[in-house]
Amino acid sequence: MIEYGYASHAGMHRYHNEDTYCADAAQAVFVVVDGMGGPGHGEAAAALARDRLHLDLCAGAAPVAALQAAGQSIRMHAEAHPGRAPIGASAAVLRIRAGVFELAWVGGCRILVAPTALFFDPPPGTPMIEAAALPASDDTTPCRASATQALGLTAAEALAICTRSGRCASGQSVLLCTDGLGELVEPGRIAAILARNDLSPQECVDHLLLAALDNGARDNLTALLVRIR
Repeated sequence: MIEYGYASHAGMHRYHNEDTYCADAAQAVFVVVDGMGGPGHGEAAAALARDRLHLDLCAGAAPVAALQAAGQSIRMHAEAHPGRAPIGASAAVLRIRAGVFELAWVGGCRILVAPTALFFDPPPGTPMIEAAALPASDDTTPCRASATQALGLTAAEALAICTRSGRCASGQSVLLCTDGLGELVEPGRIAAILARNDLSPQECVDHLLLAALDNGARDNLTALLVRIR
């Protein structure tokens, strides 16, 4: 059984929310996208990426191929509207099939798998989590993603996409979030909130959002938490 919760907020200093998400429990497909390009344009990039990712992942496409296709959709949109500011997006996806979870992310979006490991590009000087930190993983793809990478701005063949997969376990939680939340809430605080079995996934997400807002929330904030029972 899958439980989930989600929330998105413009933050304390922005009027527009360029983040978006998709939670399709029936297909076990979950997506978080952080658009960029300014008011109107960032939202368009995020929506294009979200819809393409949802469509392709539900159709059985590999997560890497789905992310590449989402980037191409944004590039085609930008080419059809010349003269606008460059647009792009970062994204994180989760798909669960036959007891196996598949994760992929590019750019500044982040993924936390509790209670095993945190995967994201850390601040300078922070050791990178090694692939071996995730037990029972079926994927040895090295984590190469960078916040300088973006769907629509980086050519599909040049995208540095991180992937992980593994067997689902009862009690496992997977958090997808944009960097607006990931940079403001300490990993230990996130893990502590996710470990609270007295809270539903939605309540955990609400606590994460409030923690980020308490810390100033300079950027848009989005979190999507999936709990496997």
